[in-house]
Amino acid sequence: PAPEPTRPAQSQEGKIRIEFQAIPLPGAPAGLAVDGTTIWVAEPDDGALTAVDVTTGVSRTLQVGDAPDRLAVAKDGLWVVDEGSTKRWVRRIDPRSGKTLAAVQPAPGVFPGPRRIAPGFGAIWAPVQGTGALLRIDPSGSVGDVITDRPKITAGGGGSAPLLVAFGSVWVIGSNEGRLLRV
Repeated sequence: PAPEPTRPAQSQEGKIRIEFQAIPLPGAPAGLAVDGTTIWVAEPDDGALTAVDVTTGVSRTLQVGDAPDRLAVAKDGLWVVDEGSTKRWVRRIDPRSGKTLAAVQPAPGVFPGPRRIAPGFGAIWAPVQGTGALLRIDPSGSVGDVITDRPKITAGGGGSAPLLVAFGSVWVIGSNEGRLLRV
């Protein structure tokens, strides 16, 4: 059965009342991404992604790799940071089949590599832990640009620099300088 839509409602005191809905997942969830009416959930312990259609409540699980962790939705597919035991891959996944369409180990010799990703300008952007570099990965999985100019990008909490693509630029946190960098 489809989950009932939940929206904040005004209480009598004028405060917002929040209602929660729990959707069971088969594994230990990690990253989230949204694509239309589908919420994607990474489940690293199971090597899977679960797609939950919020309009129908139907979920399906795709096996996609070793330990998918972070997700990003782009025009060309679903991108996943897949954490293996000795290296970290960035994969473009077909959201229908779970098949890997492109895979790149963006920082050979640098463990663990990128942890966060963000789509924008026809590519996926990934700061690389331990190097201060920002990578641009094209849809084929090729690393297009490696930006290593100073100021250095921080490792930050959780393994790599927080980033997003907005307002015509890539935004990332600068290393130990308390600065927001516009690339």
